[in-house]
Amino acid sequence: MKVATKGLLIVFTLAVASLGLKGKVEKPMSQSKYNHRIIQGIRGALTDQNFVILAQTDPLTVTAYKDGCMLSIGPSQTEGGGDSAFRATYGQLGVISFWYLGKLYGSLPSAEGLVNRYLERLKFAFGGSPQLHPIYHVIRSPYCDPSQVESLELDSNLRLDRL
Repeated sequence: MKVATKGLLIVFTLAVASLGLKGKVEKPMSQSKYNHRIIQGIRGALTDQNFVILAQTDPLTVTAYKDGCMLSIGPSQTEGGGDSAFRATYGQLGVISFWYLGKLYGSLPSAEGLVNRYLERLKFAFGGSPQLHPIYHVIRSPYCDPSQVESLELDSNLRLDRL
């Protein structure tokens, strides 16, 4: 029963978005509008964990180093548009994964990201305070333990009315 209800909610969400709400909420809900703040959050999370921030070669990626562990992290598009450039630039550093809502994924969690984005757009359209749930691309050098990424708590406090 829960699966059927979730499926109906997804269909309803997509139908409403395609009927015109998308135009009303697309601009305020655009992640690119908040990328500067997201990058600041990544930098803060890394320095809080005693990583040394390296010179930035890409405005949407932060690379940092600590105890043999090198991480390159940046906001990813839900649709995956910029990820091929990220892989080409940073892929030689190590394993690529994606951080989304508290979990590391081996591939881009596009479906879950799109559903959540449309649900947040509906919340915004009906006067609620939506949250931005960015998907982060993460490259870890071989000496990085996944727990080092998890300790960054990248998902904290991304309510749009606070950004």
